[in-house]
Amino acid sequence: MEGNKENILSHTMRSGFFLGVAISLLNILDWSIPIDQSIIHKVISIISIFVTIFCISYFTRLYQRDVLNDEISFGKAYSYGIRMFFFAAMIIAVVSFCYFTLNPDVMSAIIANTIETMKEANITDFQAIEALNKSTAKDFTMSILWEYTLIGLFVCLFTSFLFRKKNIHSNIKQSS
Repeated sequence: MEGNKENILSHTMRSGFFLGVAISLLNILDWSIPIDQSIIHKVISIISIFVTIFCISYFTRLYQRDVLNDEISFGKAYSYGIRMFFFAAMIIAVVSFCYFTLNPDVMSAIIANTIETMKEANITDFQAIEALNKSTAKDFTMSILWEYTLIGLFVCLFTSFLFRKKNIHSNIKQSS
């Protein structure tokens, strides 16, 4: 039995909200630490990966149990995951926009660090460097929205295989 559209939408919005808030808080923590503290940035990135995997696992299992009566296919798990990541990406983008608007020095430091990294890697694409120098909070927000949506597309492609499950009781009843 498949849940109704209202349950699916409200469930993905709620789970996307929690994922978005968790990642936003980790991003703000990451951005507030000086750039030269690279080990701390790596630890926050690892925590962010674990939080993402936990949220995908927990909320997809919850969706499977509460909305789909313990029966989920690859397509349903993938669709749910993409929706969850899209709602999370919208939350992350809004929080990022507010943070970069209120703290323009942080965005400038990120841009300067990115340009320095490009120079160290001998990337001399002057158009890219010029575009980075002209970046605004709106530009960063749009790139964050795309980034997290694409991350969701790829992560959910792999995790959806883990959630495929047919309800054993419904299969027994159908064969009787």
